Amino acid sequence: DLAKLGLGEDFLYDVGHNLLPGHTAVIAEVYEEWITPVDTRIEAAGGVVYRRARGEVEDMQFERDVAAFEAEIEKLEAEMNEAAVETKAKLQAKLDETKAKLQATKDRAKAAAENAKHEMDAKVVSLQDQISKSSAETKAKVEKRIAEMKANHQRRNEKMRQAWELVKQAASI
Repeated sequence: DLAKLGLGEDFLYDVGHNLLPGHTAVIAEVYEEWITPVDTRIEAAGGVVYRRARGEVEDMQFERDVAAFEAEIEKLEAEMNEAAVETKAKLQAKLDETKAKLQATKDRAKAAAENAKHEMDAKVVSLQDQISKSSAETKAKVEKRIAEMKANHQRRNEKMRQAWELVKQAASI
């Protein structure tokens, strides 16, 4: 189950190292514009908050999947070069299946990028609505948050573009 969550070993180590016997860990996906309210409530209850951005987790998972498929494709192709005629068809089927999985990963990455764009657009609309009802000081803070979200989205898009290029290269092998 932890592999499906896509959490890094460093995150799991931090949580596991600090989780005392008899205590419980809760992993949740939470959208928060500001971290202080969640931290304050959790700390008041005696808890500790560990964070990972969902996009960061998804991106790491896509990168790991691509690397695993690339390694498997290389291994299968090397084995095919050495294989006897009677086993080449079986190896080719495995190679085709792995390339299909690689393409599926590419499709999921593209869908994730589109979903992230839609989420960001919805958040921007919500924040702009808040701006229209806010004081000048609050407006400046919200506008800064919008700019940060857009910059973060742009960085993530660039990483996804690079991952797609890796997928394309691996698929053409």
